[in-house]
Amino acid sequence: MAIIQFQGEFYHAAIALMAAVQDHEHQLCPELVPIGSAVAEAHLNYLIRHCQQNNGAIYLAIDGIQALALISVYLDEEDADAQHIYPEYKRYGYVADLVVADTHRRQGLAQRLMLQAEQHCKTLGLTTIKVSSLACNTSASDFYQAIGYKPAEQLFTKALTQ
Repeated sequence: MAIIQFQGEFYHAAIALMAAVQDHEHQLCPELVPIGSAVAEAHLNYLIRHCQQNNGAIYLAIDGIQALALISVYLDEEDADAQHIYPEYKRYGYVADLVVADTHRRQGLAQRLMLQAEQHCKTLGLTTIKVSSLACNTSASDFYQAIGYKPAEQLFTKALTQ
């Protein structure tokens, strides 16, 4: 088992992983998340571009030629004029997606990928990393808290009707 930076030879496997996470989140929150087959490839392409433009990376956990898990992480920042948070929290690493194949869950891959993302952020001189999860995805929230992440804010939404 190895952690590597994304390579094109794993493109289709990465699409399958993206579809899996979308399908999982669609089951939890169908009103928010489209099914994986509808968006997986476009979302992966977006992540590849976004990581390239924002000092990010996509990492894979692989076993031989099989991709078992994926994480994307990139530099994000608050507007320079924002005064609502301390300066050291304005630039941070952001984990946009983390997915482990169903067949390989609960084997430490998610934690290994999170550690890789943290290391990536440290090499950028960052002191903070953020990750979000859907409110309905309690297993993700429990995992992040178990590895030392703390809830920082909550986001509320409301559909507006005409």
